[in-house]
Amino acid sequence: MFKALLAGATLAILAAGGAGAQQESATRTTACVDVNGGLSAADCRAQPSRLARREDVCLCPHGRRVEASICPPGTAPPPESLAVARARIQILHRQSSLVGATFEGRPLCLAPRGG
Repeated sequence: MFKALLAGATLAILAAGGAGAQQESATRTTACVDVNGGLSAADCRAQPSRLARREDVCLCPHGRRVEASICPPGTAPPPESLAVARARIQILHRQSSLVGATFEGRPLCLAPRGG
């Protein structure tokens, strides 16, 4: 009986590890862009699940609510500067989101939210 319990516990641990490896990887998030092109904090809510970290509702108390790409692993967002803010403004004059946008050949993406 003890062996059966041990085998069941081992299977449960392996299944949990496999599920963790298949976590939903989000590629987009909500950004709040001020009129000057700077970023302000978005108030986002998500379901309390460690497997599906998808944001359900995001509000922008300040600025325009737009969709933006999340930086892929190993890629950092460009440092905030006046040039980056102006690039955001120009991009948002042409299109309604920042998804796929670049700045000086680098993706104009956002760091993933912690959690």
